[in-house]
Amino acid sequence: GANGAIFLAATSLVATSLVLYGLARRHVPPLLAAVLLALALAISYPRFVPRPELLSFLYFAAYLVILEGLPRNPRAMFLLVPLQILWTNTQGIFAVGLALMGCYWVGAALAFLPLARGWRQASGLEPAVFGKFTVVLVLATLGCLLNPWGVDGALFPIQLFPRVTGSSLFSNRIGEFRPPMQAGYAPALVNIWIGLLVATAASFLLDLRRLHLGRLLAALAFGYLSTQSLRNMAFFGWIAAPVIAANAGPWLARRTVPALVRNGLAAAAIAGLVAFLGSIVTNHFYAGMAIEREFGLGVSRVRFPSDAVAFIERTGITGRAFNCLAMGGYLTWSRPDDKVFVDGRLETFPEEVFQRYFATMDQPGNWPRMIGPYQLDYALLYHGWSNRYPLVNYLAADHGWTMVYYDEIASVFVPSDEAHRAMRERALI
Repeated sequence: GANGAIFLAATSLVATSLVLYGLARRHVPPLLAAVLLALALAISYPRFVPRPELLSFLYFAAYLVILEGLPRNPRAMFLLVPLQILWTNTQGIFAVGLALMGCYWVGAALAFLPLARGWRQASGLEPAVFGKFTVVLVLATLGCLLNPWGVDGALFPIQLFPRVTGSSLFSNRIGEFRPPMQAGYAPALVNIWIGLLVATAASFLLDLRRLHLGRLLAALAFGYLSTQSLRNMAFFGWIAAPVIAANAGPWLARRTVPALVRNGLAAAAIAGLVAFLGSIVTNHFYAGMAIEREFGLGVSRVRFPSDAVAFIERTGITGRAFNCLAMGGYLTWSRPDDKVFVDGRLETFPEEVFQRYFATMDQPGNWPRMIGPYQLDYALLYHGWSNRYPLVNYLAADHGWTMVYYDEIASVFVPSDEAHRAMRERALI
């Protein structure tokens, strides 16, 4: 049920946080590690919903622990092969794991070049260890083939990438695929993200003589990806916290801070962390970020049209639905016998379906031509977002449809034809 999914998501997120806190704690004091992690959580929160992506965060954290452990614990890198196979069979962005491994592998390979001595010492591996690392990377890549779809499954990230980037059909229409500056999220989120980008870059300047090339490449790669898409900000947050800690740790160890200043900073950090956690539990954090989410259990009556679906159930409305993209998953879950028009699985539906969907949302006058052939039985429109208003207003002005339900979240329409007369009259009563 919903609470089980929420509990699983929360457990995965807590596990990710603990792993990354432990990684940062290797280099900096506990409070600084906690503050860095809090900043990472703050920019990652748009992804904190019950979805398989949360497991990718946990794998990503585990990869970082193993890769940052080289060359001290070379045996652990062999765990990357089964982890990559598990990731491949769990969530569709498993190529992120290979990309992270690749950054550290390239950094270790560059250390064989006649670079600065400190860079080679910080980044390099013994030839035998580097050879094993190469074998691990090859085996992990081949391990992606061990999935129910074979080569097609292994190539899935490559097939999906063009659909959610650049000028694709989805990249400018779905908020999570837009760049942070254009996604429409709160300025506070963008400011924290920019601050972390600057802090991560600055941390590498603290000891240029011992630059860790693999760490630098990973920070550059995921920092760049975060500028391209809101959904990538989480991965950058996860890598920024331990990278800043690893770079700043040796620099801090060489500094002596007066007890009064140290105690003052500690008190401020504790107060800030308590306020941060308190704002989440009391929902002030989400209100400040201007998003429709809450802390707690159950299905959100703001984020999902539970009352509208209950009305549909109560009045016997059934059949083939036209629904908003964001509501398709909920409608499938709550009404498994009905046929949804579209849902969030972008790789499942033919692109023509999405073209018709977006054409109708953009220009409601296209409704008869685009939607007519589907012989729909009802329409469920979530109007929590203003881009739904044109179609809601179009159907509400008749055009062969009758509004039978409306609340603050969603509206329900039934065709005005004779075939749906009984259904329509029950709903109107």
